[in-house]
Amino acid sequence: MADSLVWMQTLKENPQGLQDKNWITDPLIANNSSINYCVRWNRSSKSSASARAATVKALQRSLQKWFDVLVGFEDFP
Repeated sequence: MADSLVWMQTLKENPQGLQDKNWITDPLIANNSSINYCVRWNRSSKSSASARAATVKALQRSLQKWFDVLVGFEDFP
């Protein structure tokens, strides 16, 4: 119920919002199912290979959560 109210309010405030082309699915479609990330490393030292690998795994987990929900929704690939 609350999510429906939030969605209705969002559409009321920005009725053309779905045409913005800044949703997570838009770059996926535009880039042939590829997403590029720019990650800011806010440290004075260089990032280690293990830190970069952990970042990749965290991004993959996050995206997988989206895909688990979206697959099959309104013809999502």
